[in-house]
Amino acid sequence: MECVTSTSFSLCINGTLHRVFKGKRGLRQGDPMSPYLFMLVMEVLTLMLHIRASVSGLFTYHRYCSNLNLMNLCFGNDLFLFAHGDVDSARVIMDSLEEFRDASGLIPSLPKSTAYFCNLPHSTKLNILNILPFEEGKLHVKYLGVLLVPSRLIYRDCKELMEKLIHSVLASMHVFWALVFILPTSLMLDLEQLMRGFLWSQGELKKGRAKVAWDVVCLPKFEGGLGIRRLEIFNRALISSHVWSLLSHKESLWVKWIHSYKLNGRSFWDIPCRGHMSWGWRKILQIRSHVRPFIQTRDCDGSSTSAWFDNWNSHSPLANLISSRDIHGAGFNLSSKVNDLIVNNSWIWPIDWLVKYPVLNSIVVPPLFTSCDRMVWVDLSNTDVGFLVSNVWECIRPRSESVGWYKVVWFSHQIPRHATHLWLVINRKLKTQDKLRQWDVSSDTNLNMLQCPLCGTQPDTHDHLFFDCIFLSRVWEQLKHFTGFPSIPSDLNAIIDFISPLAKMRFKKTSNVHKMFHLWELPSSRLND
Repeated sequence: MECVTSTSFSLCINGTLHRVFKGKRGLRQGDPMSPYLFMLVMEVLTLMLHIRASVSGLFTYHRYCSNLNLMNLCFGNDLFLFAHGDVDSARVIMDSLEEFRDASGLIPSLPKSTAYFCNLPHSTKLNILNILPFEEGKLHVKYLGVLLVPSRLIYRDCKELMEKLIHSVLASMHVFWALVFILPTSLMLDLEQLMRGFLWSQGELKKGRAKVAWDVVCLPKFEGGLGIRRLEIFNRALISSHVWSLLSHKESLWVKWIHSYKLNGRSFWDIPCRGHMSWGWRKILQIRSHVRPFIQTRDCDGSSTSAWFDNWNSHSPLANLISSRDIHGAGFNLSSKVNDLIVNNSWIWPIDWLVKYPVLNSIVVPPLFTSCDRMVWVDLSNTDVGFLVSNVWECIRPRSESVGWYKVVWFSHQIPRHATHLWLVINRKLKTQDKLRQWDVSSDTNLNMLQCPLCGTQPDTHDHLFFDCIFLSRVWEQLKHFTGFPSIPSDLNAIIDFISPLAKMRFKKTSNVHKMFHLWELPSSRLND
């Protein structure tokens, strides 16, 4: 009550601020108490629904909600109600809403309320709509900003995302959708097309504007790229959080629902990706191969670790080695746990298995801990690093060799524009005249007439621009003297090899190294502009 009664207000009428008066009911907009009070009130609605459904005996749960006794979901001021498509169930819902209205004063907004039906006769729908006076809606329905679609997510479903992305932050707007869906490949390509256009053209990307391959741009900086993430692979990393939630039995309604209706006691790794299933569930199953090598079970008592499907030893999963026929023939089953295979601290493998699968002889009986099995996420070096989307990304992203010049270009206090320009220099991707033959030169340009604008003796190249040109060779000699490294040869690769070890050291000459590189690029920036 302190939060309610301590508020005060004043009114501004015709530019004049009038006296202050105290609040006596309600909360201020944005008051941190609001979400808590809302949840308390919604909890009352949930209890009313369940009590009336139980007492009346007329309510029938939706067939995919009965195991969990699920009737409603709510978030903010959005309320979803689920029921079997019959008149009695609809009447129970309406009676509950009326009881809730009388108790709380909250009334459903009829213009904003919609009923969705699936596989119901037209007469039944009309009878239900007479009880629930809502508008009839058509799937797909949007909830929390994303579409609820059981079928394949197609390009036109995501057009709204594309339109919003154009007017918003390029690489972050899609993350909310990517946390929920495996987005279509065509959409990913279009999004990356926008990103390439922004990077190279500050607008629409035209032929010849992109100077470095996108696969290289998307590598981390220490591997020679700009650290831009490939959207398709980052989408997999985000969706992997659902896999982790399922395997770790996270306290979540969605996790309970999947275990109840999709897994039904089977291992997540054992579910075949075929037959009739929703498109979203199929996509979650398809990313298993990308994340499975990094999910292991350690320090286990063996009571909850699948003997055949979990990674609990260096040869796991054993289901890839031992056939299902042999497993059942030996008296085991696919739900067997590790401790089911150990008696008196020894394996109980069938004798013929040791001949047919000789690798079983090398599996050491693990020490069985008294604690519960512990699932971990390991990196490429098999070190437990904990599950984070960033760690998943680091494990499944494309890789390349590390570059020695990383510290030369990307260092603390570097100027981003100069560092990016130097990155182009090292990749030999400046717009020098020899490159114009391959890139976006206009049709009316005579390539044979192009000459270095400083010496006028020949078309410029990267080597000519920095070392061979008569004018710039004198600049280069002065620059070597200015930085205190007069013995550096006039060759780009040799300079990088010479500078790279120094860039990792913390002493005064290191700043001279960076100063030399950033002064060295100034002539080329004029040509590039």
